Amino acid sequence: VSNEEFCAAHLAYLSECAYDAYTDLAHTGKGMMLHYADLPESVPTALLRDHFRAPVDAAGTALMLESSKMYSKGRKGTPKAGEFGGDNEKKENAASEKIKTAAKRFLYPIYDKCVAAAEHDKSIHGQ
Repeated sequence: VSNEEFCAAHLAYLSECAYDAYTDLAHTGKGMMLHYADLPESVPTALLRDHFRAPVDAAGTALMLESSKMYSKGRKGTPKAGEFGGDNEKKENAASEKIKTAAKRFLYPIYDKCVAAAEHDKSIHGQ
């Protein structure tokens, strides 16, 4: 097993565990799957307001969304300080063929299940 396959299989295992926990709770209304692409906008609405029934006002929503723009690993005075910018495309372009092949083999099946679950939950919450 190559390093790429090992890492992809490990990430798939972690994702399967998360999916299993979700499916164990989904019928109770206690589980919810969010798609990364829907973040951060879905946190104050679908997650906090709709799922946890937490009171979230417009000011709180605005503060959460504004805070989510800051790069979590950047600190003042460091080159990484400042506003967060997605780097998915950059990472995908930098990935070797071995990484892409391992991801397709090990990760795509569970990824597709998680995306379908997130879309199902999104439809429930009207988003």
